[in-house]
Amino acid sequence: MRRDVVITGSAERDLQELHDWIEADRGSAVAERFLAKVTDFCAGLAHFPYRGRVMPGSGGTIHTLAMRRVLTVAYAIFPDRVEVLRVLYRGRDVRGAFPEQK
Repeated sequence: MRRDVVITGSAERDLQELHDWIEADRGSAVAERFLAKVTDFCAGLAHFPYRGRVMPGSGGTIHTLAMRRVLTVAYAIFPDRVEVLRVLYRGRDVRGAFPEQK
């Protein structure tokens, strides 16, 4: 079953911060290409949302999936959609991004 993929405000902010960081270090073209890959990766959740792991302490509501060992996508699965909650670059504390889940 295909679900819609929705990028939440927090995930949008994460993506913008990631874009700005890459752009400052490697340039706009590199940042745009990388963000396109991240967006495509998130879109893939529409078809295979259960391929990620359930985040411990989330009561089964938040799943995480690593992309190329570079970042982690945290998301929630609903009957009609997948909501991308956060996009966290490596080294960021995924559980710390959800203090209400601890």
